[in-house]
Amino acid sequence: MNHLEYEPFIGFIGTGSLGFPIAENMLKSGASLRIYNRTQDKARTLEAYGAVLVSSPADAIPVTGGILISVVSDDQAMQQIVDSEQFWDNWSAGGIHVCMSTLSEDMALAMAKQHASHGVQYVSAPVFGRPEAARRRQLSICLSGSDSKTRSNVQALLQSVSQSCFDFGDRADAAILVKLCGNYMISAAASTMADVSQFISRKGLNPHEVNHMLTSTLFNTPIYQNYGKIMADQPDGFQMNWTALKDLDYFRKAHSKIDSQSELANVLYNMFHS
Repeated sequence: MNHLEYEPFIGFIGTGSLGFPIAENMLKSGASLRIYNRTQDKARTLEAYGAVLVSSPADAIPVTGGILISVVSDDQAMQQIVDSEQFWDNWSAGGIHVCMSTLSEDMALAMAKQHASHGVQYVSAPVFGRPEAARRRQLSICLSGSDSKTRSNVQALLQSVSQSCFDFGDRADAAILVKLCGNYMISAAASTMADVSQFISRKGLNPHEVNHMLTSTLFNTPIYQNYGKIMADQPDGFQMNWTALKDLDYFRKAHSKIDSQSELANVLYNMFHS
């Protein structure tokens, strides 16, 4: 899908550590973006690639059935966007909001319902990949919500910023649930690697040598290789960041709805939450 089929520009909200390289790659691929970021100066360098910076979320919305992409930090940030002045006034029939943020299950469902009430299609499109992967166009994207035709068009658009897209159907929460599962697994793996690096270091062995052996044989995957190196560099300094804790909490809350508790998720959350 060519973005010009919808509108001369695509709206884009959120140019933080992940949103910035996604927007940059879209611009380099020929997209015309109208960008809103709460701290406008952080998006200023994107003007060199043709981006137009606007002063409100509503101003980023294409008014003739176009596409808006959002990459924000959490449920609260998304709620602030949709509650902002004139946000709903600027949409027209056929508009599509592609949310690449990792939200909670409840928030994804609420967003789909609220968008539908205004005649706007809502597609969940959370991504796997750190900012450096985004810069290299190596993100893996999960898609769900709206209908198959809309998702197919969104997938075609996102090919310029990713290495793969996976379609999980019409439920707006499906892609979010997959993303939360993946992030939970990453948190569990990172915690074991941190334990091993600390153990090896305190036993007087070289954590880099041990990490190299393990991640080139038994655990020869990007997650173990990338995070293993980080843990070997700082065997006594691992702390789960707030984004990982946020997603772990979203996973715990989603898990509790099936009359079950994830004991490991609870242990990890309580261990690093303070």
